Amino acid sequence: MFNGSLTYGEVDMAAFKELLSQADPKEGDVFYDIGSGTGKALMTAAAFFPFSKAVGIEILEVCFFFPSLAYLPYAVKDLHEAASVVIEKGQSALELFACKNVSAVLHDSFKYDWTDGDVVFAAATCFDDEMMAQYLDKVLKLKSGARIVSLTRALTHPELRLAHNRRYKYAKGAINAFVYVRL
Repeated sequence: MFNGSLTYGEVDMAAFKELLSQADPKEGDVFYDIGSGTGKALMTAAAFFPFSKAVGIEILEVCFFFPSLAYLPYAVKDLHEAASVVIEKGQSALELFACKNVSAVLHDSFKYDWTDGDVVFAAATCFDDEMMAQYLDKVLKLKSGARIVSLTRALTHPELRLAHNRRYKYAKGAINAFVYVRL
């Protein structure tokens, strides 16, 4: 089964870090990446922000990523360029991350329980109307004060307040990004 809405795209790590900071992550917050793909946004969130837990949820096996030891050196190399992180020889890449509890699950994001999320990210660029409706339904189950970061497609509901909106660098160009607060 292939749904054209399930299209892979990559975030620019430095731009994503800047965007995620607009969601005002706090120490102990829980982060979810809905449709995490190869995990670039997940790894960026875990590297730079003190989340108690960072979880990527991906439905496509071909994209599914777990932050394995094989991938971490490459992720940290990219992060090093974005944040000037100094890596000492022999140090585990994960030791440098602000969040140590990083995981990824192969699952349907709309059937997975992420209602404990404080900061939720979705690159909704290719979400069709049905997926956007499912996404909004799940977002409305988040607790008051949760922050929702969405790319391209806006969310409209009286229980969401738009806190930030601007264009950010994204892979091969620029993209509209929105940060909402769940009322």
